[in-house]
Amino acid sequence: MANNYSDFKHHFYGLDTFQGMPGNSEENASFAQGSFYCSLDEFVQSNESEGIRASGQIKYIVGIFDKIKAKRAAEIDRMQPTAIVNLDCDFYASTESALSIIKPKLVQGTVLLADDWNTLSSERTNGERKALDEFLEREPYISMEPWFTYMYTGQAFLVHVDEK
Repeated sequence: MANNYSDFKHHFYGLDTFQGMPGNSEENASFAQGSFYCSLDEFVQSNESEGIRASGQIKYIVGIFDKIKAKRAAEIDRMQPTAIVNLDCDFYASTESALSIIKPKLVQGTVLLADDWNTLSSERTNGERKALDEFLEREPYISMEPWFTYMYTGQAFLVHVDEK
């Protein structure tokens, strides 16, 4: 599917710092600051080797989520409603910021993939679990139905949006 995505009529946005893991309050050695580094050029080359080419439909946005939201608000407003969100944020603060960006784009039936749902000992007091719990408390018209688990740490959800 990914090999043919550049021909798909919908848009794909990849948001990342492309600087490795940020500093964080979770203090987990597996996610030390700077680990998992991949430059934007390396990322683009890797995608292109799989047939995924940057185009009008595929865009990469570099930066910290809060800064992206502030600096590119008009572009975010123009983005289509989301069909699939791959939330690969690892940490509480990153997830909280990402959720604030995608909130207006969530629609009934959006698939949300929480890539790091079962990291950090699967505790509800940090990481993606804490951020999503708090998000759902603030947004009572949005709910998440667990759908399936994937790999070792991921959890897929179906998004339900009730009328406000």
